Amino acid sequence: MDIREICTLPTGTKGQFSTSEDKVWSRKVKEMSYDIEDTIDTYMMRCKGREPVEQHGFKKAIDKTLKWFRQHKIRRKIATEIREIKSHVIEVHERRRRYEVSLGVDKPVTVDPRLFAQYMEVKELVGIDEARDELISKIMIEENEVPKKQGKIVSIVGFGGLGKTTLANAVYKKIRAQFDCYAFVSVSQTPDLKKLYNSLLHDLSKNINDETLDERQLIEVLREFLEDKRYFVVVDDVWDISVWKMIRCALPDNDNMRKILSFSYYELPCHLRACLLYLSMFPEDYKIEKDRLIRMWIGEGFMQSKKAGKSLFELGESYFNELINRSMIQPIHDSRDDMISSCCVHDMVLDLIRSLSSEEKFVTVLSNMGGSSPTNTIRRLSLQNGQKSHVMAQATWSLQHARSVVVFPVAASLVPPLDCCRVLRVLDLKDCNLSQANSILKCLANIHHLRYLGLRRTGIAQLPEEIGSLQLLQTLDVRLNEISRLPSSVVQLSKLMCLYIDRTTIVPNGIGNLTCLEQLSCLRIDDSTRNIIEQLGQLTELRQLHIRLTEPNGKLLECLCKLQKMEELFIKDNHGPCSIGVLDAWVAPRHLRVLCTQGSYWFSTLPAWVNPSLLPDLTQLCIDVRELHQADLEILGRLPALRYLSLEVDNRNHSIIQRFVVGADAFSCLVSCYFSQFVWPVVFQQGAMPRLRALAFWMFYVRETRGITCNDGLGNLPSLQHVQANLLCDGAGKEEAEQAKAALMHEAERHPNHPCHDIYLCV
Repeated sequence: MDIREICTLPTGTKGQFSTSEDKVWSRKVKEMSYDIEDTIDTYMMRCKGREPVEQHGFKKAIDKTLKWFRQHKIRRKIATEIREIKSHVIEVHERRRRYEVSLGVDKPVTVDPRLFAQYMEVKELVGIDEARDELISKIMIEENEVPKKQGKIVSIVGFGGLGKTTLANAVYKKIRAQFDCYAFVSVSQTPDLKKLYNSLLHDLSKNINDETLDERQLIEVLREFLEDKRYFVVVDDVWDISVWKMIRCALPDNDNMRKILSFSYYELPCHLRACLLYLSMFPEDYKIEKDRLIRMWIGEGFMQSKKAGKSLFELGESYFNELINRSMIQPIHDSRDDMISSCCVHDMVLDLIRSLSSEEKFVTVLSNMGGSSPTNTIRRLSLQNGQKSHVMAQATWSLQHARSVVVFPVAASLVPPLDCCRVLRVLDLKDCNLSQANSILKCLANIHHLRYLGLRRTGIAQLPEEIGSLQLLQTLDVRLNEISRLPSSVVQLSKLMCLYIDRTTIVPNGIGNLTCLEQLSCLRIDDSTRNIIEQLGQLTELRQLHIRLTEPNGKLLECLCKLQKMEELFIKDNHGPCSIGVLDAWVAPRHLRVLCTQGSYWFSTLPAWVNPSLLPDLTQLCIDVRELHQADLEILGRLPALRYLSLEVDNRNHSIIQRFVVGADAFSCLVSCYFSQFVWPVVFQQGAMPRLRALAFWMFYVRETRGITCNDGLGNLPSLQHVQANLLCDGAGKEEAEQAKAALMHEAERHPNHPCHDIYLCV
């Protein structure tokens, strides 16, 4: 078998490997693929290494000789590892031939998104004081074409003394013989879940004498035992919905939801299976940021190569979107522009992928549910709870082969020693307090395989100078800390693609060396770092740039003209009013999606390059313009993808005697709109802004509205949900200002959607 075959084989799955021999074989193959990849990475890292500082004469000769001896030793060691791996490959290949293991072939499928909806429906049948036979009919009779084999839940609700337990017991005794197994358990107000699960197992005729099993393991035993059975369980005296959810975890929906979920998983292409299983690293109901997740995927190597015209991040976005389209993850939309910014995983999907991850030893999770039991070889570790039992288990962890370690705040005290994580690729400690954990930062320099380092909001004040030795690092996130300056060695991170820092953090000279950089946020430019503008022009792979300038810089235009892959550009500052008219001459890249130049920087007029033909993909625009005309507003209204607009003008000193009118069909995709310092009220014609949900007027000059009707056509905005207005009484009388406020409130209140409104005067 060729090594390339091994590296591309899918993780063993029930859909492809039905026998235990098949599963063992596939798992061995996957383990070998990890070992092969780690060995190759180690060779590339240790033999190639970092380019040395230029040296001359005798010292250069000595260093060259020493390097030869070191590399010779490294090569011999790695050659030994390769021979061992090859012997394992031969052994596994022979096992495949001996047991006639079939590899299976992935095939593309079309997943109907309605598939889940047909099977996820759960009947909430409520009967209070109902007769026994009527309750039985609810349990046994098929309704709405729901088969008998599909799980049903019937609730008996009422205050104490109504006879709920008596009724349930009568039903239980009458129909239990019609099921494969049955149980009647009582919960009480202070339940012992471990005891409860054992009672369930006992009643179901599945006795477990092993007292060492924790709650999570008992749940797995219950689910496995009930997997192929038709069962009837009465759960009496439930006081807390959270307790019921814990019990429900142990009761599988036979032949329906879980099999449908499993079917959907097994039909995924190999690259999507790994991405989906990785989501088991996150806790239940956790909001997973899209960019963070994709960067972690990249760090793990799930995106192996760039497709034509696509970066690794764009490839990751396509994987993310495909999982959404297949209903495997649920999208979370940004309130500003309604774009997908995060995702979450449905409880049932999370239960499935955690089970699969545990079975395949893909992820080891320690959570408040007990988590999967740590094995001798941990490939990925997710710490989601700081229970004492986990502290005891920590001593047995073997992280020598760990590729990802993610620690959540509640488990911050369990951050494992990192010096043993020799092949670690992803380390995320977001929100964990590391202010007193200097040893963790010191170990970073020894994790040579590290690709992703997430230290956001960890309380650190500095990074070690040795961080420059992380030659494979792709993502560095140190936002929301007290780091005043990055170490000078950061510019040696030649593979770095994403650098997230605070606006107060100063970057060292030489940032132009980071030629792989795609995302840089937020870069501060002041008097001491003015030359960095020139170096930015060397970062031609930049897609996202957040920059803060303390004063105008004439070299900004020259720099931006070199960044033709730019998709998101933020230029902000709060230090004194000035003009960035120099950007009037800039022609923005055609694929620019986000442009924000607000703060103290003003364009004299709307730039000529802000138009539909040059910016067809623009979704967010935040811009300050000294003078705006009706024609400019019409140009903005024709931007085909615009979803968020924040527009500030300064028309007070210009004699523009007209109302701004948003015409029919203008701003067809706009979700949020913020107008600031407009003199005349904007009028919305029927058909304008059909998707607009949030509308705000800031510093609306009431003095100029005298004698003009205040009917602005808010009723023509069919999706409106929220209105804000700040009326500035500059020269207007109090009565006139109150009338303007009342008119605007009347418009909002008579809107058919009854949008929330916040309207007030500023005298």
